[in-house]
Amino acid sequence: MIKRLQRTILLPLIMLVMLVGFAPASFAASTYMPKFQPGQNVYLDPLLDGASPGVNLDGLEQKLDDAGRKHNIDFYFVMALKGSEAKTNQPFSQDRLDELYGKWSGAKGFNVSRSVIIYVVRLDTDWTKSSYAVNVSPGLAQEGLTGDSVFSILDKYGKNPNGGNPNALLPRAPRDFGATIAAESNALVDAFAARKVREAELAKQEAERQRLAEIQRQKDEEAARLRRIEEEKAAAERNAAIASFVKVFGGPILIIVILLFMFVRFRSAQTKARAIIK
Repeated sequence: MIKRLQRTILLPLIMLVMLVGFAPASFAASTYMPKFQPGQNVYLDPLLDGASPGVNLDGLEQKLDDAGRKHNIDFYFVMALKGSEAKTNQPFSQDRLDELYGKWSGAKGFNVSRSVIIYVVRLDTDWTKSSYAVNVSPGLAQEGLTGDSVFSILDKYGKNPNGGNPNALLPRAPRDFGATIAAESNALVDAFAARKVREAELAKQEAERQRLAEIQRQKDEEAARLRRIEEEKAAAERNAAIASFVKVFGGPILIIVILLFMFVRFRSAQTKARAIIK
C-alpha cells in the first residue's frame, strides 16, 4: 500500500521536475517590464545583472540625472534580455517599449511631457547582438528633440555592421551608450536653441534694415517733394517775369517790329520803282 502510494506521488513529481528542467525556449519568460519608480532613471533586467557576460551600469544613474537637469528632461535607460513574445511588423524592441510606455505613462511621478526613454534589448541567444528603441515626449519637438533625431543618435552609437563603426558602444559599453545618448540629446537642444537665437537676431537685423530703408525712402520722397516745389516756384517766377516783361515792353516792341516791317516793305517797293524808271 505504501509502495503503491509512493509510486502514485513520486512518478508525477519526477515528471514535473523533468518537464521544468528540460522545458523548450518557447516557455521562456516575458521580456523585462519594470515598474516605474519616481527618482529612478536606470532599470536593468536581473537576468542581465547576473548573466555571463554580465551588464554593468554603475554610475549611469547619476549621469542621466545630471544630463536631465540641464534642460529639465527626464532620461530613462532600460536594458532587458529578449523574452518570448511573438514578433510583429515592428522591431521587437519597439513593441516592448510601446508596452512599457503604456504602463509608465499613467504612473505617478512620470512626466509624459518631458521624458526620453531609451530601451535596449539584448538577444537571448547571442550577447553581441541587441536592438534598441526610443520614446521622446512630443512636446520636446519644440526644443529640437524628436523621436527621429534621437534615434539617429542611437544608430550612430548602436549600429556596428561587420564591426565597421568606430563609434559603436553596443554591445560592450551599454553604460556609455546611455550616457552618450543623453549628452548628445542635450547637444541637439543646445544647437536648436542657438539656431533660434541666431534666427531671431537675423530677423531683428532684417527688421532694422527695413526700418532704416523706410526712413530713407521717406527722406527721399520728402527731398523729391521739396525739389518739385522749388522747381515749380522757379518756373512760376520765370513765367511771371516773362509776363511782366511782355506787359511793359510788349507794346513798344510790337510797334518797332511793325515799323521795321513797313520800312523793309517801303525800301523794297522803292527799289523796284527806281528799277522801272531807269
